Amino acid sequence: MKKLIFLTAAIAMEVMGWAQPDQWYVAIDPAEVQNLLSKKKITDVMMVSPGQSPVVDGKKDAVWESVSAIPYDRYVLYHTKKNQDGSYSRETDKYRTPDNEDDFSGTFRLLFDEDYLYCFLEIKDNEVNDNLINPGKQESFEIQLAPYPDSARQILGSSPYPPYSGSAPEINKKFCYWAYLGAFKFWFFLAPDGQCTSEIREKADAVKINYQARLQSCQCAWKVNDEGTGYMAEAAINLKIALADSANNPFLIPAAGQTKTISFETKVYDEDLGRDPIQASWNAEDDNVWDAMLYAGKLMMKGWTVETEDIQDKKITCYPNPASHIVFLSQKVEKAVLYAVCGNVVKSVANTDMISLSGLTPGVYMIHAGDTVLKLIIAE
Repeated sequence: MKKLIFLTAAIAMEVMGWAQPDQWYVAIDPAEVQNLLSKKKITDVMMVSPGQSPVVDGKKDAVWESVSAIPYDRYVLYHTKKNQDGSYSRETDKYRTPDNEDDFSGTFRLLFDEDYLYCFLEIKDNEVNDNLINPGKQESFEIQLAPYPDSARQILGSSPYPPYSGSAPEINKKFCYWAYLGAFKFWFFLAPDGQCTSEIREKADAVKINYQARLQSCQCAWKVNDEGTGYMAEAAINLKIALADSANNPFLIPAAGQTKTISFETKVYDEDLGRDPIQASWNAEDDNVWDAMLYAGKLMMKGWTVETEDIQDKKITCYPNPASHIVFLSQKVEKAVLYAVCGNVVKSVANTDMISLSGLTPGVYMIHAGDTVLKLIIAE
């Protein structure tokens, strides 16, 4: 399913007098549409230890048990449209919300290694279509990535944009076109016998940069779950090839102990015969993520490894959690580093078993203590 959404029809009319159905325009300023946007989510992803990377076969390898499941708890029901009077409004899309959790519900988990970003989905669905049953109505999911958190300008700095052959070469100074400058939307479709087909969602006027090589570098598989109430799916995005920028420079993962934040979104499409589809997402509620990254969330990649052990077996724990003024570690460490979710170091303490939280804003933080990474919530 491919939808064409007119994001700035009024601007198109000013320039051309009318808008072609296969052309796109981007001119949204976040400040102008702030009241229309959902709050951006951010989540972290840990590096898997050497030799423990999951096998992409649709089965839940042991390493996935050490990773928290993240719910698909938002639903895309509209897209933002610019009106002729310059105002913005929401246009309702032909999607629906689930009747109940058996109709549709799901989670995903993330890991990465030196070569791949792995995504494991567990989906409840009372009608699983693989294009053999009800052809053209197969279930599918998207993984949307860009090698920068908010804008292509974060990579380019003061450099000019590369040549762009589309219909609006001067746009995108603050954000990006998907499928331009390393931002891609990988779309995976369930096929018979646990296989998947895939494509990169295209824009009509986008420069197609090694699409086939990018797709061939990725992996995908799925299987019906043991209860017969849905399916599990697994995908691996090749970071060096699929996420290379427009000049084919490979994406570089964060160094050990460092973090790197990128733009990220994932969606699942539930297609039931005779009914409107469901478009579930992690962050976006607006379908115009197509043109600008205003509606995508963020992924903080952490250069620390996760092991296949239960979280309760970790050598170090912290308490209380949530905390307000001070947090204690279960043993003294040579160095404890407190990170904000954006990846910035907010406090570093040597030879300690406690961290003062004085002056810190309430919210979610990460503690890197020895070989252990802990999530800490600072309460009011």
